[in-house]
Amino acid sequence: MTQYKKVRRTIRALFKTTAGPRVDLHTKVLEGRVSPIVDGLHQVYLRPGELLVLRQPCQITTVLGSCVAVTMFHARLGFAAICHGMLPEPNRANGDISADPRRFNYLSEAIPFMGARFRALGVFPHEVEVKIFGGGNVLGFEESDSSRRLVGQSNIEMAHRTLAAEKLLIKASSVGGDAGRKILFNTQTGEVLHKFL
Repeated sequence: MTQYKKVRRTIRALFKTTAGPRVDLHTKVLEGRVSPIVDGLHQVYLRPGELLVLRQPCQITTVLGSCVAVTMFHARLGFAAICHGMLPEPNRANGDISADPRRFNYLSEAIPFMGARFRALGVFPHEVEVKIFGGGNVLGFEESDSSRRLVGQSNIEMAHRTLAAEKLLIKASSVGGDAGRKILFNTQTGEVLHKFL
């Protein structure tokens, strides 16, 4: 069997669900990005603008600069979600972006989508464990260009505002500052490990 077929078979097994909603693998296909099992969990790398909603135990890794990652977890159902939002919201002059595959680049689109997936399972907002990370001011622009230096802060504010509108409470966060972050999200336990870069 070729390495490609092994990877495809691994991905199908990893993301196959037998009950509940289908797993959503949004904006990009994960083929070729599931690495071997480490500490009993498949490893998945989440790229900017991607969102995952799943029940399968795995460890999701992503690297954040000014982007913000939001994780959601429900222990009893073993249901987890994560997004890697690049910008606060789309330019509304471009019209409706609900069918745009890039819509999860925006926190204003990704967070409500994730919340809706939990509500569809009958989960109340107070039962969802929410954590947010990132939003560092790490862009290489001049200090005088304050509007560009504030992309990270704008992402943090949008995440807070959107989570509040969804009535989702933040359990833990590590946001802001001048450093990037690498996070590891365990979808089996809801635990998120992070380090500054």
